[in-house]
Amino acid sequence: MDPPASESHLRRAAQSAPVWRPNHLRPRNRSDQSQQATSQPRVPGRPSEAQEGKRQKTGLNVSSLVGANPRAPGHPILGLLELKEAEREKELKLQQRRAARRLATHGELRDTTKGPGITEEASLTLKTRGQYKRLLSDFQTKQNVVDLSLHPAELDAHVVCYFDRLFLEGKAPSTGEKLTAAIQYVVPVYNAKDMMTLPRATRSLRGWRRLVPRRTRRPLPWEVVAAIAVNLLRMEGLGMALAWLLMVDTYMRPGECLDLKTSQVLRATSQRHMALAAILLHPAEHGQSSKVGAVDESLIVSRPWLSDILMMYVDARPSGSPLWNFSLKQTSASFITVCGVVGISYLKPVLHMGRHAGASLDRLHNRLDLAEVQRRGRWRSMASVRRYEKMALVQDVYNKLDQRSRLMCTRCALELEATMLRAGKQLRAHRGVPPGKASSRLKFSAGVAASVEPRDGGGSMRSLSIFCKARRVMSHVSVYNGASEG
Repeated sequence: MDPPASESHLRRAAQSAPVWRPNHLRPRNRSDQSQQATSQPRVPGRPSEAQEGKRQKTGLNVSSLVGANPRAPGHPILGLLELKEAEREKELKLQQRRAARRLATHGELRDTTKGPGITEEASLTLKTRGQYKRLLSDFQTKQNVVDLSLHPAELDAHVVCYFDRLFLEGKAPSTGEKLTAAIQYVVPVYNAKDMMTLPRATRSLRGWRRLVPRRTRRPLPWEVVAAIAVNLLRMEGLGMALAWLLMVDTYMRPGECLDLKTSQVLRATSQRHMALAAILLHPAEHGQSSKVGAVDESLIVSRPWLSDILMMYVDARPSGSPLWNFSLKQTSASFITVCGVVGISYLKPVLHMGRHAGASLDRLHNRLDLAEVQRRGRWRSMASVRRYEKMALVQDVYNKLDQRSRLMCTRCALELEATMLRAGKQLRAHRGVPPGKASSRLKFSAGVAASVEPRDGGGSMRSLSIFCKARRVMSHVSVYNGASEG
């Protein structure tokens, strides 16, 4: 049994026991407690003990940097300052070069009290400005208007009279819309809210649209799209046929498609969501924007076989060069000729029909919903989507084809993918062969194809089959020659 503790022993034990403190006041460890006991208030401008310890470890004299000149030799910040100054000088040189280019292109500052400024004039393209100038000249001549700075009511009456004149001449309401835009461009006060307006001209335009409903371009069936592609392949080569199919697949405008460069075609990858070729429209580094001012617009080629053919064609073109070796004017002329062969000349075909056909076919075949069609077509409103997407008109165009054209279009649709793939592979195989060196077998086959082309209007399915096979051989020769020239 332990002896009882004395009073002096209990007093010493109580004095040596730790004092209770709340958790937020307790030091984390003994080193912190000793540091709190011995810490002194820090003098401004003098390094702390932690900085001194870091200096001893790294060998950096922190005290020598305080108040020292950052540009002194051997100062560690000197390299960072020199790098920043080099970047600033580089940016200044780039800005000076940009200023020199813009000065050479646009000239000196203009007197904006007498006409539009440089940036204001750039809001319209040169083609649109020319249209506005012609419309205003015709308006002022026929209405005997010398100056547009008339009283708003008087100018409004002249515009209404001119609209009636255009309506009786058989013009479309779009002509009146362009004239209104031209007046608003020349006299900007008519374009501002809560200022001078042309109320009678606005009502006149509304009635004009009611009397003459807007006519949209007819979308084409896939069979007709395929027949156009096959005939372009035979006549002009793989490039023009591929450009037409890309307009239909991606809803690109003709100008956008034919202005592409090889650097804007992004190669497909092995990743699941990047397995198809992509097209980057209006890159920001090119300094160009779309019709609505957008940049860096992305389009994915939705058909895998078309993506493969596009990459074959890109591989055959020089790096950094334009994607196509033909112009918009040449493509439009060839397209109209081919549409006559297919049998749709009565539609007054234009290349922009590919944009209408792509949206209508994707909805007709239920490939995309309306929201995806709107995103793919880069339309800001659903009203524009409804103007382009006309599924019933696709059937109307197909029903109006004659028997011969319908048979040829159906056959071309069945063999389009295989024909285009063969043309792409042959383009890759003959990429390094000089032009005019096609084999004698291909030249002989081309002559056979020209001799067996049916000209009796109808013909049997057997003659049509021979005709399509012969045309495929001719397409190989045309593809080869077109690639060699490019």
